[in-house]
Amino acid sequence: MGKPYEPMLRLKIKRIEKGLTQQELAEAVGVAKNTICAYEIGFRHPKKSTLEKISHVIGCRVEELM
Repeated sequence: MGKPYEPMLRLKIKRIEKGLTQQELAEAVGVAKNTICAYEIGFRHPKKSTLEKISHVIGCRVEELM
């Protein structure tokens, strides 16, 4: 098993500030809820295109999520 990614705690904070659940964000971005969870805890890292979709839905720059 490879080394885990850094947890995306800023993503979680921004998502909560926006008032979105993992499920709501996942549906808006077009991924599974488990995928958002995996990003937030560091099991997976999103592709650039997915990060752009997430930042658009949350209303922030990609850099603010990293």
